[in-house]
Amino acid sequence: MKEKRKFFFYLIAILFFDFIFTSFFFKNTSYWDKIDNKYFPKKYWRIESSLFHHDLKKNINVKENWGNYKYELITNSLGFRDKLNRRVEIKNSKKKRIYVNGDSFIEGVGFDYDDTVIGLLDSKFNENYEILNSAVVSYSPSIYYSKTKYYINKGLVFDYCLVFLDISDIPDENFIEEDSDGKIFDIRKKNNENSLKQKIYSLSRLYRDNFITGKIIGVLREVTGNYKSQIKKKILTSKNLNKSFFKINEDDINLYKSTHIDRSMWTYDKKYSKKWKSKGLTKSSNYLTKLFNMLNEHNIESYLVIYPNPGQILLNEENIHEKYWTTWSLENNVNLINLYKYFSSSDKSKTIHKYFIPGDVHWNLEGHLLVFNALLTEVFNNF
Repeated sequence: MKEKRKFFFYLIAILFFDFIFTSFFFKNTSYWDKIDNKYFPKKYWRIESSLFHHDLKKNINVKENWGNYKYELITNSLGFRDKLNRRVEIKNSKKKRIYVNGDSFIEGVGFDYDDTVIGLLDSKFNENYEILNSAVVSYSPSIYYSKTKYYINKGLVFDYCLVFLDISDIPDENFIEEDSDGKIFDIRKKNNENSLKQKIYSLSRLYRDNFITGKIIGVLREVTGNYKSQIKKKILTSKNLNKSFFKINEDDINLYKSTHIDRSMWTYDKKYSKKWKSKGLTKSSNYLTKLFNMLNEHNIESYLVIYPNPGQILLNEENIHEKYWTTWSLENNVNLINLYKYFSSSDKSKTIHKYFIPGDVHWNLEGHLLVFNALLTEVFNNF
């Protein structure tokens, strides 16, 4: 019993002196901030939304990271990504408006606004059209509907609407629900609010943010975690390619990573199909039906845009996503822009390397340019 008391006494004493030492000599210093920015970035500009789950803060101009890519993220008065901080009026009497729905692809993670597909369209058609890009990382059809409905009810006037439907939108719909007030919430967060796991996580964050020992342990966990993840990916790549572990190169690993991201695997992997397909497609269909019906009621010309991820290009011969939404569009009289053919090639690996960020599912600069030119061909040249 005495040993236990001694242990807790020393532990409390160490934590007390650690807290005092950290508060006076480390916290709120540039060195402390550098560690946080490198290992535990706090992106205050990505905010929770009581209406549509999450959003971007209004009128920000920040440096954002996406993996090894650094870029400028700017939003306007609506919290929509833009080329500059500006006030968006309810109605634009001088130009026609194009309202855009989408997720991280259309937000344009990794690249400055002017280099993204929306930025490229904005630059080309700016004289006659104003583009409003409501896309945010991890958005999906229920949020597309909720957010578009919110701004229409606020009186926002626009003439066209583009809805970019990503492969990952289908799994994402499994994790969110709409309450009786039409607000979108995360099922996982609600279920875990008072769980032991959540309480332990909150305590660990408190320890990491206020104690030097907590910060050191946190950094070590990040570094070792990244190293273990790299080794695991190399082992899985070796197994997948039936190639010696020691002969696996960076291109091999990147190709494996970009084609084995779970949220895009439901179209060709039975495990993930069983987990997400049925509910995700049903919910997505229902919300997109509501969205396009609403747009039609307001005489807004609208289009559904679909495109492949690297996994669909390399592994999914059936293209379930493409077939499902092609049929759905015909049945619901929705204008479909199918971009699958623009990513079609006899050398599938080369296509992935050319148009996607290495080890990622998102478009690189060439990918954004490809989609921009495809949209010109499919729809914008008719505007």
